[in-house]
Amino acid sequence: MTTVSSYMQSEKGKWYLEVDGQPFLFYTVQAWREPSQDLETIFAKTKEAGFETLSLWIHWRAIEPIRKEYDFSYLAAILQLAVRFDLRIQLCWAGTNFCDKLDPRFTPGWIFSNFEFLRRSEKGDPIVIGGGDMGDCFVANLESPQLLEAETAVLRQITGYLEKQDTSHRVIAIQLENDINMNQYISGKKETLSYINALCAAMEQFPYRIATSVTIRMWHQDTLDPEIYALPAVYAQGISTLSPRVSRTRQVLSDLTSSKFKYISCNCAYENSAAHIFTAFSCGGFYSIYKLDTDILWDNPGVYSSRFEE
Repeated sequence: MTTVSSYMQSEKGKWYLEVDGQPFLFYTVQAWREPSQDLETIFAKTKEAGFETLSLWIHWRAIEPIRKEYDFSYLAAILQLAVRFDLRIQLCWAGTNFCDKLDPRFTPGWIFSNFEFLRRSEKGDPIVIGGGDMGDCFVANLESPQLLEAETAVLRQITGYLEKQDTSHRVIAIQLENDINMNQYISGKKETLSYINALCAAMEQFPYRIATSVTIRMWHQDTLDPEIYALPAVYAQGISTLSPRVSRTRQVLSDLTSSKFKYISCNCAYENSAAHIFTAFSCGGFYSIYKLDTDILWDNPGVYSSRFEE
């Protein structure tokens, strides 16, 4: 068994990320690109901005477009660029619960064609919710053992590929399931947390182990969630604040219910980002900026403009 990274606790109670047996400063900038889009610029600008870790979305659809047929070309491109630019990578997994829904941009078509995989109303119809720029979205049936088996299988394939190809351990973290409370747990909170715990527990048994985390959105709660920390297989929790107020960062990361590794999983590149970062570190947490470039839907700032000007 190879352990690339794991969460550790110091004698004084401080939780931190350990990579290759050494403490690692978890401080990232996030970006996302479709597999067909330019990745090299993202890596070059991440390096230019002084970051050492890039957080990148990776889509289930890109890895397993046809069930049990895997395509690792996108992951191979990420690894190649990570080595070239000497960057570490956090993979943001776009699977069954990306922002509390099945995002049609990221979910394989064969998921939607399986009756068992979709959460349904009392009448038996698939539940559909609005997804903004994603369009109408189905909701995963997180009580389905077959769905858990399918998602576990693709993650096993990903870690197996990394075991063979990522010899310098570029990928040091995997964020499982993004902002799981975006729609106030449309699949049910109990069901969602049980599913995520089972997924994390399964990944702990893989022969190639990488630290995992779970994130929530501050729109629907003001603190990290003690119920998530109570899950035995979940050791790290992030919260997306998306607020220019440093007091928000301090509030979240000073929360006494934060009993394990904690971090700001998404905050924009505001002009006072240095204050946010310092506050996160001084409160025993870590920090991630969303995002490297601009978002076409939001006015929130990125590190760069759409033309990659600072």
